[in-house]
Amino acid sequence: MTTSPLRIWFNRTYATGVHLLQQLRDNPDERAVRLYASHTDPDSPVLTGADVVIGEPDADAGGYGVRVLEVCERRGIQVLWPTSQSIAISAVADQLRDRGTLVISAPTRVLELCADKAATYAVAAEAGIPVPPHHVVRTGADLMAAYDDLAGAVGVCVKPTVGTGADGFRVLRPGRPDLAEVFGPTQPIALLADVVHALDQPGAMPLLVMPVLPGAEFSVDVLAADGRLHAALIRRKTDDRRRVDLLDDPDVTRIVKDVVAAVGLSMLGNVQLRCDSGGRMWLLEVNARASGGLYQAASVGWNLPWAAIRLAQGRRPELPVPRLPAALVQVPTALLLDAAPRPDTESGMMGLPLLHVPVQRVPAQTRGMTT
Repeated sequence: MTTSPLRIWFNRTYATGVHLLQQLRDNPDERAVRLYASHTDPDSPVLTGADVVIGEPDADAGGYGVRVLEVCERRGIQVLWPTSQSIAISAVADQLRDRGTLVISAPTRVLELCADKAATYAVAAEAGIPVPPHHVVRTGADLMAAYDDLAGAVGVCVKPTVGTGADGFRVLRPGRPDLAEVFGPTQPIALLADVVHALDQPGAMPLLVMPVLPGAEFSVDVLAADGRLHAALIRRKTDDRRRVDLLDDPDVTRIVKDVVAAVGLSMLGNVQLRCDSGGRMWLLEVNARASGGLYQAASVGWNLPWAAIRLAQGRRPELPVPRLPAALVQVPTALLLDAAPRPDTESGMMGLPLLHVPVQRVPAQTRGMTT
């Protein structure tokens, strides 16, 4: 008996999501898939990798979740992979499930917790997870007091308590730059006096103030279910051409396992850790969504997108032993935008990503980071 293709929809997501589409086609179950994609940007690379391009629901008018329900019912979507508006979608996840659509997403309470960096730190600290010294400031006076308290650090940085990735991250500089800094490499620097002034203006957002952590940075992609870690892939970021090391580090995995349990992560997420100058590791950030670098797991034999779908279906997310350690280098590529299917058409695949890392199909085994 022929099995009909599994209908999977990616709403607005990162450009690197185009690689996840190909990994779903290369799934180890050899299940046929039909991939739908929507985006507010008609030039999104993700649209070049979809079988069907559909309109992205309007997020500005409210009721995004209701429109998602309508799209899934009309298109017969069986798996929804949300990135944008994930909280609105999670609010209707039960209704979607009742109508036959699985959602690759953490519950609403987890999404809301991880969206607030200060709240995440509070939960982590209560669980005994090392979080950096920090202050939440709302006024210029608050910032000056926090800066003085952290004055012994290598540097002091700020970022919004609510934000995506590194958006809004700045290192505070007490005085004006010299000529070498002005004409040197561009850095995320803000003058302390300017931020103090901005905080005292109407509508200013609260900021998280903490020391700069100059040591190694780890970005860990995780697959979990209700706070239980199933798999973790550690990416150590570097500043040279190599850019990324994939490795097995028991100390990192131990902290990540504790973070996953404390926060209650489910499905795909990302935990970021960073070391201080003495090598001590601190929690930097927790994202209750798949990271933009998730596709890199394919280079060591892991198809994490498909593993997440298996988990959502109630099946064991079997993964082979990853080929670690590994070093990656990232290079620019190009996609033909005119190869994308036209909106709302049921056309076949017309364009493939140039970067295609096939997933090695080997017998499922477990070791170290997989449970």
